[in-house]
Amino acid sequence: MLHGVFLVGIGRYGDQRRAAERGTLHLRGSAAHAALHDKVLREIAHSSGKDLVCTFGTRRDGAAYVVGRAEAPRWVELPAEIQVYALADMQHYGPPVHLRSFPRAISVDFSAGAGYQGAHFIDIAVEAGPERHSSVRYVITLERADGQRLASAALPIEGDGKAHWKGYFLLDSEERLRVSAHALHERLVDASVLSATVSAPKRAAGDDAGGR
Repeated sequence: MLHGVFLVGIGRYGDQRRAAERGTLHLRGSAAHAALHDKVLREIAHSSGKDLVCTFGTRRDGAAYVVGRAEAPRWVELPAEIQVYALADMQHYGPPVHLRSFPRAISVDFSAGAGYQGAHFIDIAVEAGPERHSSVRYVITLERADGQRLASAALPIEGDGKAHWKGYFLLDSEERLRVSAHALHERLVDASVLSATVSAPKRAAGDDAGGR
């Protein structure tokens, strides 16, 4: 069982990829390869916490990797030997860039109280991944309950390791908002999106109604 951010290859040769996901990967190998798989999983665990990307899998075995929750595992059978490759010299190219630039977390900080006409000052912060190339930017999208979407500019990583989108937003009382973030990078062909759902503060009696 592995925890982290995964970019799962699909298809006969694994050359097509799903979007990156944060979660748990549950692997179960045949008894014939148990010793090797145990060794390989220890090698993968050795990279844990070092902000490195490694690739592993069994090619041409028809295995479809899935990412699930720890409390609701979906086991992946490994009928053949699993192989692992540490990409020590490839961290800033291709799929490793995709994973290294995947946001670690999103947080939304509403001001203590509503301001002019009930608008709230909001600081949406995206905690950046370990990729620190000078071209890395994050775009934040805010989707309102009625489907309206707002997007930030391409935001740089600031000194606290986060990209911030700050501004005043006029929101309905306890409105549900979906906040998403994806990375831009000169060597990134595509990017996965990290999303979170939050609720706007409850309006006090007498506050102006929210608007569009």
